[in-house]
Amino acid sequence: MTVKPLQYFYNILPLSYVVDQNKLLFWKKMFTSDNQTLRSLSWLIRNRFIDVSSVYDILSSLQSVGSMKESIWSTFAQSVVF
Repeated sequence: MTVKPLQYFYNILPLSYVVDQNKLLFWKKMFTSDNQTLRSLSWLIRNRFIDVSSVYDILSSLQSVGSMKESIWSTFAQSVVF
């Protein structure tokens, strides 16, 4: 038996999903920051954001935080096999 069904049952994301979620949320903050330097730096990593977000069907950094988390959770839920 794998651990994924237990994580799903207890509403706990695996560590790899949590890391990706934290990256995406951090990058979202960079893209929308009032700080000009951070916004300029965010353009350097926009391709990384696109690569990671495409795995979870996140279309842009303008999506709400809740919507991004929901997309990550639904991707995990689809990967769980009972």
